[in-house]
Amino acid sequence: MMVFSPSANLIAVVLAIGVALPANAQAPTPNNSMEADTLSFDDGQSTIKANGNVKIEKNGQTLLADKVIWKQADDEMNAEGNVILREPDGTLTEAQRMVLDNQLSEGEIYTFRRTMSNQARLQADSALQSDEGLLLQNVGYTACPECEDPTADPLWQLRAREIDYDKAKEDVIYRHMWLEVAGTPVFYLPYFTHPGPKVERRSGFLSPRIASNKAFGFGFETPYYFDLAPNYDLTLTPRVSEKQDPYLVGHWRHLVGAGSYDITTYAHQSDDPLLTSDPSEDLNVGIEAKGNFSLGQWQTQLVFKDANDDLFFRRYKIDNDDQMESKAVSTRFTDNGYIRIAAHKYRSVLNNQTDSTVNDILPSITHQQNFENPIAGGQLTMTNQLSHNRRALGLDITAAKSSFEWTREFAPRYGVVWEVQNLLQFDAYHYDDKDSDPIQSDDAPHTLAANSVSLKASYPMEKLADSHTQTLTPQAQLVFATDNERYQDVPYISAPVLDLTRASLFQLAAPNDEASRVNLGVSHGLLHTRGIETDLFIGQSFNISDSDYTLASGYGDGSSAYVVQGNLAYQSAVSKIALTQNLRIDPSDNATLRNQVNASYQRAGFSTSVDYSFFADGQTATGAKKEQTVTMNWQMSDYWQVEALNRRDLRNDRDVLSSLDFVYEDICTLVRVSFSRDYAEIDNIEPETSIGITFVLKTLGGTE
Repeated sequence: MMVFSPSANLIAVVLAIGVALPANAQAPTPNNSMEADTLSFDDGQSTIKANGNVKIEKNGQTLLADKVIWKQADDEMNAEGNVILREPDGTLTEAQRMVLDNQLSEGEIYTFRRTMSNQARLQADSALQSDEGLLLQNVGYTACPECEDPTADPLWQLRAREIDYDKAKEDVIYRHMWLEVAGTPVFYLPYFTHPGPKVERRSGFLSPRIASNKAFGFGFETPYYFDLAPNYDLTLTPRVSEKQDPYLVGHWRHLVGAGSYDITTYAHQSDDPLLTSDPSEDLNVGIEAKGNFSLGQWQTQLVFKDANDDLFFRRYKIDNDDQMESKAVSTRFTDNGYIRIAAHKYRSVLNNQTDSTVNDILPSITHQQNFENPIAGGQLTMTNQLSHNRRALGLDITAAKSSFEWTREFAPRYGVVWEVQNLLQFDAYHYDDKDSDPIQSDDAPHTLAANSVSLKASYPMEKLADSHTQTLTPQAQLVFATDNERYQDVPYISAPVLDLTRASLFQLAAPNDEASRVNLGVSHGLLHTRGIETDLFIGQSFNISDSDYTLASGYGDGSSAYVVQGNLAYQSAVSKIALTQNLRIDPSDNATLRNQVNASYQRAGFSTSVDYSFFADGQTATGAKKEQTVTMNWQMSDYWQVEALNRRDLRNDRDVLSSLDFVYEDICTLVRVSFSRDYAEIDNIEPETSIGITFVLKTLGGTE
């Protein structure tokens, strides 16, 4: 027997092992080594005994232990005391004792603890590891970060009497499994399984959600995922609730050669008046679908949305859209423009149908061409459109339109920047007669033309100082437009559809909506080195034509309202404050017609904003409006977050919507508790409070 002292270096140990072992012993390869405080060899039994700070490197693995007895002829390595086995991928296995084969891949492990590369952890009394898999007894599994106190319970862990990992099938099977939250058992299953760490996707249950509202009472959703093929799958989500029969949601996804699409269907059998407007209709069904495809040079988008009840999506808390829209849009882009073919179908949710309500547009064909070479020194764009609007009531109209937009900017002279723009439009209409239609289509014009020309001048001035920069820019625009009163004889066109804002004041509207006018405005900006930034704009439009404007447009028959926009922002190294205000003021008495204010504050981990909107009577189609929305997002710690929202109707002094979400999220867990109160009263939908709980165990059974 030979014994090496602690002074022996690693190279000598490796060489000695290679010389001393008999022919039938496995000699170390260049990437294998063994070192310890003392090493002894028994040539007769092909045994190596290592004591004290044992370190064995073999095939990329590293084994550390207090003591190792390696019987190479018997294919057995017995490691005892503070045993650690480190895999090439970073997986760490700790134990008091391991009995492994020569390749360190199979054997028995006692007082087992494994930390995987994503920091998920397994603990067990014992483990049996082989090429077929891993069998654990009295096991605990968690993917939560390890607590500062090693003895503390993790936020959650799965406990089981036995876990069997089948490598061939990539199954992890739990027998007598229960979920512990903060050390307290909260859920038990006699049998549970999930995919192994190498499975990217597989059929099985997804994370559940618990919810409660007035119509359903307490409910529980458990999605089941069907991995049907590499390019398509299905998720079925049944909701079992206290007050209703089961409610089923199906989500189908399909990847095809030309693109992808998905379809979501909702089905529920119920005659509850809270869930239907027709008690005789006991099956409530809704469907949503969307897809994107690339066929040659054409890009196609498909959207479909429908239900057997106008308010289906509101009743089932899916969305609050005022209109269901289905469409098919195909676009081909060219070097200088595009061709678009589209079809639209509309279904109003809240408003009654009238003779002006468009039910669908089929077809809608648009062609746009940007001419590459300048014409008369300017850029010319041509747009052609053909559309057919169909109505269940009223008149179907086919319209063909061509427009030409020409723009030329001149180099600044004496500091003045000039821009000339011309918009020319031709329209042709065909009216389909209907016996029930009250409009006499014979009196409506069939061909029309409109043109508008503008000349805009701006004079930007800048003042530089050590601490700040100021800019002052007065602007003026003169617009000449043809008399477009005959457009008002086209059915369903009553008055120009315009809205006075800072952005629209110096932009030409469509020629058929435009009128001769003079636009004036001035803006002032300040940028300070201390992080202060301001911007103020005031402008007004003067009508010099006989055209009439609606009160809500803001333009008026003579002078328009004053449009004012102010922005103020302050940003430091740790926070930002911003204030924006948009005003529309009546020039006759300086009364406020519109006032929209947004105030926001941000700093690390926290943000809040307040939106205030005021619209005087006549400024909206639904009358006066006064509303306030407050939002808040607070990242309380690395893992805890609070989100809150409150929308209030100040005119009627009542809340519209309130919500509060508590969110916990770390690398392994997502928990969301949601409280919401919807105060809307539409049809027989009454105000109600909803509660939802979502619990997701991330990285369960695998690595990311």
